Amino acid sequence: MAKGTVYNYFCDKAALVEAVTQSVEARAAERINQAVGNLSTPGARVAAAIGAMFETAARYPEQAVILERRIRAAGGQESLIGRVLLKELHQGEFDCIAESSAQRAALTLILSAICSGMREVTCPHACWGADETQALIVRCLVALGIGEERAALEAHTALSRGIA
Repeated sequence: MAKGTVYNYFCDKAALVEAVTQSVEARAAERINQAVGNLSTPGARVAAAIGAMFETAARYPEQAVILERRIRAAGGQESLIGRVLLKELHQGEFDCIAESSAQRAALTLILSAICSGMREVTCPHACWGADETQALIVRCLVALGIGEERAALEAHTALSRGIA
């Protein structure tokens, strides 16, 4: 399709970029929802959600760039990914983040970890692998008040399921 033909469907370049961004973000949110679908513990769901984002980055580096820009531009809880993760934090039984301000802070921490991790996953010069992914997931879960051993188990389980 010619460049001019694509623009006929959108009022300007910004509208085209927004449509592509929304599509990429919706696919990532669907991947997260599929990853957390049948998991019973809050830690497992959060680990799976983070893992799904890293899997997206590894498989679709160009989408990782779009997602990172969207998360940064929209602000954490305003992005679709942020809203999906915040829903998991609300549903979870994380005693240390019972207050909404603590949940927003936890969301910021998780989204920052996701964005940083996705950059590492997509960087051709980085030596980022499963160990680093697992360590980052563990740190996020520990910050949510999950014990170190259980966090390591949840992260390992997420990785072994092929989520990340």
